Amino acid sequence: MYFAGLDAHLKYVTVAVLDRLGTIVLETTVSTREPERLLAVLAPFRPLAVVVETCPFWPWLYDLLVPAGIKFHLAHAKRLRAIATAPQKNDRVDARLLARMLLSGLIPEAYPRPGDQRELLRLLRHRTTLVRYRTRLAGRIHSQLHQQRLLLPREQLLRQATRGWLRPLALAPRAVQIPRSAVRPGPPLAEKGPASVCRRSSTPPDSETLIPPRLGPLTRC
Repeated sequence: MYFAGLDAHLKYVTVAVLDRLGTIVLETTVSTREPERLLAVLAPFRPLAVVVETCPFWPWLYDLLVPAGIKFHLAHAKRLRAIATAPQKNDRVDARLLARMLLSGLIPEAYPRPGDQRELLRLLRHRTTLVRYRTRLAGRIHSQLHQQRLLLPREQLLRQATRGWLRPLALAPRAVQIPRSAVRPGPPLAEKGPASVCRRSSTPPDSETLIPPRLGPLTRC
């Protein structure tokens, strides 16, 4: 019986294989672009049990190794205190320690769901995220309506009929009245230097400075 620890990453997988006496018989790194090579590396060791931490990369390893007759163990990453507190932290050490914990029966097991269940759970999580995002957007729309003293029950906001009410009434563009003096030519601010711009920005704007003509590049005050 052989025990293998796999430390999986996006681009490579670090492999450590132990025999039943705890002797290291193989340590290597395999590119994730060559899954067949990973099977070839593990082929001489049978029967074989492997362990992988819970991470985004374990599903493809499960789908690759289980059909090849390899017993698959999924370790709960949050419960692997031994790896988190190890004095030496690198991929080889992690793979070796995973294999030794599997040999000793110390792996905190997590249930590796098959592919069809993983796909269903992925869709459910994605839908939950979209619903939460829709709820946040509905809250923002309600906040805008309340600022305009427009009352709408929360359960009616996302209905199709309510959209026809929102477009002409709540979301209609409102005209902004600008005094004539706002477009009257004033003194060129850029010619008076940055200090003049700073003084004007520190005072409340009036209708003559809303649209200053010939305004040059502003500098930090």
